[in-house]
Amino acid sequence: MACLKSGKHCHNKYRKKIITTVISEDFPGIPNNIYIHMKVSQQGHVDLQTLKQICPMPDLLHKLGLGKHAKHSCKSPFRDDKNPSWGIYRCDDGTWRFKDQATGERGDEIGLLARNFRLDEKRDFKEILSIYSELAGYATSGTLPKPTFRNADKSQNHKLDLSSFSVGSETQIKSLARSRPYGLEGLKWASNRGVLLFGRLFNQDVYVVTDKSQRLAEARRIDGAYFPEIRGTQIPKRKCHTLRGSSKSWPLGIEEAIEYASITLVEGSSDFLQMHHEIIVEGQNNGVTSKLQWAPVAVLSSGVSIAESSLPFFKDKEIRIFPHWDPPGRKAAKIWRRQLQNSGARRVVIFSLEGLTKSDGQPALDVCDCLQLSTGSVMRVPDYKRRLSND
Repeated sequence: MACLKSGKHCHNKYRKKIITTVISEDFPGIPNNIYIHMKVSQQGHVDLQTLKQICPMPDLLHKLGLGKHAKHSCKSPFRDDKNPSWGIYRCDDGTWRFKDQATGERGDEIGLLARNFRLDEKRDFKEILSIYSELAGYATSGTLPKPTFRNADKSQNHKLDLSSFSVGSETQIKSLARSRPYGLEGLKWASNRGVLLFGRLFNQDVYVVTDKSQRLAEARRIDGAYFPEIRGTQIPKRKCHTLRGSSKSWPLGIEEAIEYASITLVEGSSDFLQMHHEIIVEGQNNGVTSKLQWAPVAVLSSGVSIAESSLPFFKDKEIRIFPHWDPPGRKAAKIWRRQLQNSGARRVVIFSLEGLTKSDGQPALDVCDCLQLSTGSVMRVPDYKRRLSND
């Protein structure tokens, strides 16, 4: 068995051969199917070079919801760019790099992920490698990933196996409301919509947010504790666990929002569940006791743009975005707003949390933080309407 790079024969018993597909519409010189060799350690780790072969930069951009940037020349996905000055290219040794002609920034897949998730390449290398492993489809097992085939948007025809999770009982829903800062009525609504499930994962009682598309699912422990590090893998200790195969760029709950004229878009699973309660509170404030006007939808990370395949669902909708009020969250909100406006949304506004302070004197940075405001709810902020802005 010969290595592509060196031409030498590999005798390591942990090397195996798979077929992978490279996305090559913008790079016609690259064969659609190439043979690569993967090195897997006895502990189940895949090294960085192997990840680059499994999931090279064009594939990685698509998995991040940035497929339109997988080309030689385009506008930067990481900053406001009036003219195309960013692009990716394949080096003579077969590796990939990106380069920003305006800023001089360049890098490999690790650098790309660092910029996308606002991480430091050196300090956060372990976390970046973990993210890369999950996106490449190699996360929790010590076996080789299956061959992958070209698909610009994996979420279009991939469904997760959620058979081990189920709709929660009244006891489970009440237990979650007691242990976490979620309103009980909101949790009941989320359960009725089918976006909240319960079960066990890593020997822990968990709740899971997902939707009818089954393209994305994220689990958290009911007791609020972290999931432990998974030995023999690159998965570190973490507050939430995204199920393998999930498409992070998919807007959770968007298909459930079809019948609604208005959408409230939030960041993260916690704000997603709490927003169900906040919309009920808003309805009560407005004297609405039957059908609510707004439907909660969530993008679970500020590091991704909204999946292009989902954008038609937003057409003609009125949308208000409640981002995390930190630099990554505010930047993501502006990117999402531009996407939604270009997709034909009727109106898109962003809610500002600027200046809101919790009872402990710390700034409120998200919807759940607003539970600690004097009003007890983001919907009861006195200058609520003023905080909705098109700017």
